[in-house]
Amino acid sequence: RLYVLGLGGTADGSRVVRLGDRVLANSRERGLHLLALNRSDLTLVWDRIYAVSFFAGKQGFYPGSDNDGTVNLNASGGAGISSNRHPHRGELLFREDEANRMARDLSLFDGRHLVIVTSIHSWENQTNAALVQALSRCGAPDLSAFSLNANGQGHAFALVGVPDSGQGNGSFMVGALPTIESGHISRAQLEVNLKRELEPAAPMWCGARDYEG
Repeated sequence: RLYVLGLGGTADGSRVVRLGDRVLANSRERGLHLLALNRSDLTLVWDRIYAVSFFAGKQGFYPGSDNDGTVNLNASGGAGISSNRHPHRGELLFREDEANRMARDLSLFDGRHLVIVTSIHSWENQTNAALVQALSRCGAPDLSAFSLNANGQGHAFALVGVPDSGQGNGSFMVGALPTIESGHISRAQLEVNLKRELEPAAPMWCGARDYEG
């Protein structure tokens, strides 16, 4: 049995991924964490955190169509910020390179793999169209509205999916926005039963589960 916990918001906490008695992840690094397992024997083949996390108002989001899946070397971070990329500020406000990197890495996996994605802090305004498409390919819902700041920032996110399964066909949860009442934290929690086998002709999958926070 696979247990997955992603968090959002500014409160302290750790993402957790546990497979039976094995703890595969227990960390607080901000951004999106990607784990990949071989479906044949559930061995771990990928473990990386992508720094697509930054809390800001609308001025911290990419203006116009900047979230287009390309590395932008000369763009505005919003009102009051120079259109020339600052050598230090750019590392904070221009994370499209990290989103592209995660999208490229997700493309390495196919139906032989199980991918697990969890969040800490926020991920929305540093997630671009390329990453939204890559996550959808692995079973996530359409996250375009989140990447465009239409739904606010700090939603917890968790995904367990098989590459090429199609949009919305994984097990996923997007948590509610963090509030004062929630202690400035959002939670996305999944529990999925897995089988240690591979069926190339008809890949096994646990079915789609859509959880609302």
